[in-house]
Amino acid sequence: MSHQHPVHVADRAVDPPPVTVPASWRLRSILAALLAVLAVSAGLPVGGPAQAAPAVNHTNPVVNQRADPHIVRHSDGYYYLTAFTPVRLRAHDLTDSYIRHYDYRARVEPNVTNLADSQFRIVPGLAGAGTVSWESANFPGYFLRHRGFALYVERDDGSTLFDSDASFHRQGGLADSAGLSLESQNYPGRYVRHRDGLLYLETVTSNTDRASATFHLE
Repeated sequence: MSHQHPVHVADRAVDPPPVTVPASWRLRSILAALLAVLAVSAGLPVGGPAQAAPAVNHTNPVVNQRADPHIVRHSDGYYYLTAFTPVRLRAHDLTDSYIRHYDYRARVEPNVTNLADSQFRIVPGLAGAGTVSWESANFPGYFLRHRGFALYVERDDGSTLFDSDASFHRQGGLADSAGLSLESQNYPGRYVRHRDGLLYLETVTSNTDRASATFHLE
């Protein structure tokens, strides 16, 4: 005679009630995930100080936008995601004229139709030593540099000469302390100034020279 054994059926598990996550938490999670993706794509370690990891090469900007995010390694050993907002430089003595590039030559002009031609990002100087460099907003990787004491916007070729030519000490405005003047890193005493509509790197000796070597950030 065959015997049938009773089959034990486990009690059905009851699903826990749904948990509502605040929108602010979700936003933080999304931002954290985005930063992690950017860091991984740039070859950076995620989490923890960067001192334990060797320096890496990465492409900047990470994404091209109006305020392009860059990844920079600070002196404290950590990597930071930063953004540089483009600025314009208005001539002190020509109040409606701005520094712009045209055919890669740097000049000052009023009524710049292509606004991006007159926009630059102020970035840490390519030559270091407390200098700044001016990167073209619409030609990433191109910087304001002097060559033959004339100013151009040219692509960084990675040379020491280019780094020096494209680095400037930001000084108080020679004609107006509220403005700024750009002194050459490798030719101390020579400043960026406009003359006949074009930019040059020259010494300044007169009030007219000082006015033409002073600019205002906008």
